Amino acid sequence: LLKRSLLNCPVERDSLTKIPFQSGSLYRSNWTQVHSDVIQDSGEVSIGKGLLDVNTTYMLTITGYNQLGESAQSDPFPFCLQDIVIPETPKITRVEFERDSTAVMLLWKTAEFSEDLRPYIRLRTHNETWVIPFINVMTDSCLAFDIFSHIYTTSCTNRTNTSEMCVCSRWSSSEWKTSPGKGPSQQLDVWRTFSGTGTNGRKEVTVLWKPLPAEAYSGELQLYKISWTTEQNQEVSCSPAVLQCSLQLSAEVQALNISAVTSCGMSPPVKLSLRLSGVTAPALGDLTSAGNDDTILVSWSQLENKQQSELLYYVIEWISQPDARLQWKKLDKDLQNTSITGLTVGVRYKVYLYAVTTGGVSNPSSRLVYSNEKKPVSGPSVSVLVHVERRMQIQWDELPLEERRGFITHYTIYFHTLGSSSTESGQRKMWLDCPGGTLVLQMTASNSAGEGPPGKRISSQPATSPGRFILLTTNLSTIIANLMCCSCVRKRIKQSCMSWGPSWLVENMPKLGHSKAIHLTLTFQSPTHIALSQILPISDPAMLTVNHFNGNMFYIL
Repeated sequence: LLKRSLLNCPVERDSLTKIPFQSGSLYRSNWTQVHSDVIQDSGEVSIGKGLLDVNTTYMLTITGYNQLGESAQSDPFPFCLQDIVIPETPKITRVEFERDSTAVMLLWKTAEFSEDLRPYIRLRTHNETWVIPFINVMTDSCLAFDIFSHIYTTSCTNRTNTSEMCVCSRWSSSEWKTSPGKGPSQQLDVWRTFSGTGTNGRKEVTVLWKPLPAEAYSGELQLYKISWTTEQNQEVSCSPAVLQCSLQLSAEVQALNISAVTSCGMSPPVKLSLRLSGVTAPALGDLTSAGNDDTILVSWSQLENKQQSELLYYVIEWISQPDARLQWKKLDKDLQNTSITGLTVGVRYKVYLYAVTTGGVSNPSSRLVYSNEKKPVSGPSVSVLVHVERRMQIQWDELPLEERRGFITHYTIYFHTLGSSSTESGQRKMWLDCPGGTLVLQMTASNSAGEGPPGKRISSQPATSPGRFILLTTNLSTIIANLMCCSCVRKRIKQSCMSWGPSWLVENMPKLGHSKAIHLTLTFQSPTHIALSQILPISDPAMLTVNHFNGNMFYIL
């Protein structure tokens, strides 16, 4: 056994022979004596380790003495220091968790630890098998090793050996220790948007972040911390349930630091630049579908960096319209294409690309895209502005964005059975050549997925011009006058008056030749009557005015 600097060799005494004392002698393989020592009552031969060479074979013999004399030497016991030394069992004194429970510092003590001894460590959780960890630091009675998976309660054991033949001590007793948990070791994925200028010229910034993966930490997420520096350090804490925070910052704030705080530690702070570099991000290429309904492929050209600032990474951002739900992801600076997943069919997205450099964030380049199009939900509402004979001007309302479900390529106008179409989707007012008379109109919108259902049906009739109305009235009067000249027409009018009008209107008037006044004048031939006849003409009384009053007719002479 090796105890500190001594090699102890136990000796068995002969119980049949009374030997009051013994001596041990140590020889090299050529029988050159190296050491001699008297064996005390302990029954062990102690040899100083400094007398021994590591790779040398030695012979140990024991000689007994009593009152009768010296005994013969025992059979030589050959040994090599590396082969037979068994270290003493170590004792664990302390276990300390470091680096947010991802590393353990183990301390122990042993009587004979030296540079010739090598420790072994094993650990386990409850009811699990033992694991041999990788040891990265070792000093006297102190080891540091990494824990690759989170371990709450650990049993640590060590032992030592002296050679490659692994002559080891017994395992030490287990030491149970509960780790405080694993703190987050990776940075948050963060981004920002600007909402304009607030009060007192302060800029309104919305900071967004993505939650850490569940396997990145243990314990409970307590809060998110946002800090920045102006004349003094300032800090804002956000609830663990939120993933964004709106701030009003002064113009001199150029960067923010964001961290996640858990019960086991805090994530490394990530620096978010608020500075604008003034350069424009690379132009986005064609955005194409990846073959399924929720994914598109995005590509862009290489960044032209005239300011010679170092490109750090790209950020691609996509916003659904019209609900304005924003998503983003960070991309490596060497990439020039990526894919966007999780899109909804029939929803329009605006895609932005930013280049983040050491000089700040670039101006974005953008494109509109649908992952896949669907037919429009409805047709546009159409109205008639002007409608004259065989020509009309119509106007229609643009479909709401959520009802288009694709890029509108053209509109189709239906009136009666004659169709006409407009191939300019941006035009919403036009003149049409159309059939005469009253028309019924409907309109549809079409995109790459097909034609949508027709919109609301309306009716329209052409307006009549004043000149045509006068001409129509004149022609009607002429026709009536011509009809009055016909005897058959006069006869029919008379019959109608007889059936509808008073009887006197159709009485036969007396003939002038049978008038009694004329007959008396001719009979008497008096001068008075002649004078009268000269005053009054020889004729029937004249009807000057006819008035209707209580059914009576008055003749005024």
